[in-house]
Amino acid sequence: MGRLGKFISKIVHDYPFRTTIVSAVAFAINMIYAAWQGGLAIYYGSVWYTVLFIYYAVFCLVRGFTIAFERRAGKNTGLDKLSKSLTYYLFTGIMLVLLNIVFAVMLVYMIATGTATRYGVIPAIVAAVYAFYKLCVAIGNAAYAKKYDDYVIRALRNITLVDAVVSMFALEAAMMETFGDGVRGSLFILVVVSGVAAEAVCLAVAVYMMVTSSIKLRRLSEKEAEESSDGEEYEYTE
Repeated sequence: MGRLGKFISKIVHDYPFRTTIVSAVAFAINMIYAAWQGGLAIYYGSVWYTVLFIYYAVFCLVRGFTIAFERRAGKNTGLDKLSKSLTYYLFTGIMLVLLNIVFAVMLVYMIATGTATRYGVIPAIVAAVYAFYKLCVAIGNAAYAKKYDDYVIRALRNITLVDAVVSMFALEAAMMETFGDGVRGSLFILVVVSGVAAEAVCLAVAVYMMVTSSIKLRRLSEKEAEESSDGEEYEYTE
């Protein structure tokens, strides 16, 4: 089997490796999209595109740091890898809180000014199909990732879930701009409720990551100290 065959086989059978590769592709797409929004912000002098650029730039940083850490974490083993994975899981949760602040600014600006991205009919339909697909896959992968002790992989999946939730809200606003009377039209209340719900879901993911990692890190530290005092090797279990 050639190098390409081995690479494909690893993607198919190695879930953590597949997660990293998919996340790397998503990272590249996010980078291109962030650069596009930045270009539009400069060209039009638009506050809206500037806010979008900031959001996706921060999102790229979060995803990029996580991918880089996953590659470095592969060199560690045992409790050292678990401890570092949990630490980065905590860090990712904190970064997602910061990302939620940017999303909140974007949401408030959208509601206050009635500004949202407008698509053509065909692009809107394609975006809708892709957003629904991304959300379904993200939910399934986030649940599946819980089977693994690798918390960096869980972090990558949670980042994808947050991305999908925000994309669904952005799609809803874009659909109202494209096919309806705008985000401040007859369905204004729906926009507000959906935006707050999306913000709540993303924040809940971030808080869950921080609380879970903090508890497990404390327990790991306590157990390691206890076992070290007894002169026994400690094996961590969920």
